[in-house]
Amino acid sequence: MIAITERAASPNRYSLIGVNVDDVTSVQLLEITRHHCKLALEHGKATTTQERRKQVIEEIQSLRLARHILIEQLKQSQNFGHI
Repeated sequence: MIAITERAASPNRYSLIGVNVDDVTSVQLLEITRHHCKLALEHGKATTTQERRKQVIEEIQSLRLARHILIEQLKQSQNFGHI
């Protein structure tokens, strides 16, 4: 389990400061982050078509929503409400 207590270098609307993150959720968040990074790299390649770039943006938005839902569920389970 990870307890995040220090402020991150960049602002994050879905901050985990003060939230205990269980191992399963930590792995899920890490997988979302990895997939997001791979998509961002693909989007930036010169060979990526405009159509694919639009798909990548949609996939990234879906990942952001999945991340938001996971964090909200975690906060609610720890009685943080909407922080």
